[in-house]
Amino acid sequence: MISLGLDSGSSMTKAVLLEDMKIIDTKMIPTSISPRKSLEALYREIKKQHKEIDVIVTTGYGRNLLDQADFKITEITCHAAGAFFMNPDCDTIIDIGGQDSKVITIDDLGCVTDFLMNDKCAAGTGRFLEMTMKRVESEIGRIDTFVKDSKPAKINSMCAVFAESEIVGLLAKDIAPGDIVLGCVESICQRTASFAQKLAPANPKVFFSGGLAQFDVIKRSLASHLGVKEVATDPLCQYTGAIGAAVFRHPQNKMIIFTYRRIQTMVELKKELPEIFEEFAEQRKNSFLAIKEVKEKEIPVVGVFCTYLPREIPNAMGAAVVGLCSVSDETIPDAEKDLPRNLCPLIKSSYGFAKTDKCPFFYFSDLVVGETTCDGKKKMYEMLADFKPVHVVELPNCQTEDGIQLYKKELLRFKKVLEDKFETTITDEAVLHQIKLRNGINKALRRLQYVMANDPAPVNGLDVINTVYGSGFDINTEGLEDRINAVTDKIEKEYTEGKI
Repeated sequence: MISLGLDSGSSMTKAVLLEDMKIIDTKMIPTSISPRKSLEALYREIKKQHKEIDVIVTTGYGRNLLDQADFKITEITCHAAGAFFMNPDCDTIIDIGGQDSKVITIDDLGCVTDFLMNDKCAAGTGRFLEMTMKRVESEIGRIDTFVKDSKPAKINSMCAVFAESEIVGLLAKDIAPGDIVLGCVESICQRTASFAQKLAPANPKVFFSGGLAQFDVIKRSLASHLGVKEVATDPLCQYTGAIGAAVFRHPQNKMIIFTYRRIQTMVELKKELPEIFEEFAEQRKNSFLAIKEVKEKEIPVVGVFCTYLPREIPNAMGAAVVGLCSVSDETIPDAEKDLPRNLCPLIKSSYGFAKTDKCPFFYFSDLVVGETTCDGKKKMYEMLADFKPVHVVELPNCQTEDGIQLYKKELLRFKKVLEDKFETTITDEAVLHQIKLRNGINKALRRLQYVMANDPAPVNGLDVINTVYGSGFDINTEGLEDRINAVTDKIEKEYTEGKI
């Protein structure tokens, strides 16, 4: 099975062929004034030598320009996939291309967690360094030998246009060309490191990709400015995006992006996991009985509607936090006796369950907590107060510093409400413990959901939904992460064993 990844970059257009998850061919040509023609030309050249290609994936600036492409994937996703394929230990990817620079962070499953992209200024790109080498009558491929034994000249300008003028001035002062070029290298790496440190974790494990990653002087300079011993790279670093494109949609790529280490060959999983998924699907039903037992033990019960509310705070005081029923239309007719028919069905369902006592979670809740996600919900909370004590958390409308401070105050107010109502004290240590538990649960759920990114999907989507949704009804947060991971572990085991 063969997949072709094509990366249409600003300077170069690259191609990578994968067969059975092994690179069998690479090609690169300069990107002409017409990226479409460059892509088409490279595609034709590849097809002359490799007639049988099962899937074609494009990425980069010109990813939408090849009509023969089966998939078109963003360069951030492909760079992450390519870097993880070449170096599964990395957590930060730095790419300095011809037109832009990128910083991408990934988790230990190889999934993108965040990224920053600088495509507004040329001063931190390969194009700027290429221009500098031409100015000193050399070429970028000779940079390591060109700057040998040089001392970096000070480049003060932060703009590529002004920096070029500054370089002309330095040459006029008879500053050694090697010193000027090394000064430009230091300027680029300092700028890139400062850019990367906005996102990268402490002591990052960096994979350096792009054309500039081929040069030792740049690798050393970047590592120095990042404060790390070294930055990792690969002889095929310039092909990172194309590799990622080929890997991401390779017919045999079942877990390469989602497992802790590279798995070279995978086969389709067609075996169902009914016993596990049915267990989670029954979780809601079982939790109806569990919540009754909780109440009999005089444990406080807090009912919540929205994921914006951090369960960690009521969990920290030992309360059972339950999601309130709201995803069935069975109670909407009862709700419409009090609410307008054109109101959101989610709101009508929520109110209907509360009004009819068909939701045991609402029935056993000592406190119902809502949030201001919409005006319809605000009105519903006023009406729910006729049935249960209700506390409403104000959510900020925008992600500003003022919004963050508002949310912080609201959570502290919520904490005080819980302490006063249940006559208890919620310690910071208890909250931190619950945060750790919840982060583990969320990580486990994300890992499970990424299983479905495979093509074809290894399990039914309904099974995954039942697991994700059912886990929200699991009152025992202490063991939930392990239970969810057990599902994913079983799927991965079936893959690796080749069971069909």
